Amino acid sequence: MTVETKCFVTLDDIVGIHIECKKCHLTLTIGLDEAVKQRMRLCPGCNRLWMEEDSPQQKAIVELAGALGDARRMAANSKCEFTVGLEIPCPEMKK
Repeated sequence: MTVETKCFVTLDDIVGIHIECKKCHLTLTIGLDEAVKQRMRLCPGCNRLWMEEDSPQQKAIVELAGALGDARRMAANSKCEFTVGLEIPCPEMKK
C-alpha cells in the first residue's frame, strides 16, 4: 500500500502577498488588489532597497498579484463545476 499526502491552496485561500525583509525580518502582507497598485520598493522597517522602480522583479510581482486577483474573482463568480488550486509542500513534511 502507498500513502501519499498532498497539500493544496485554492484561489479563495489566497488573500495577499506576504513579504519578509532579509535584513531586518519585518514581515507584511499586502492584499492582492493593493499589491497591484502599491510599489514595494523599500522595506518600511529598515529602508533597505528591495527592488528598483519598474524593475522586472517589481513588474512580475504586480502581474502575479493581478493574475491571482483576477482568477480569484472569476472563480468566485463562475458557474464552473470545478475548483482551481495550487499544490504546495505539506507543512508537516517540509524540513
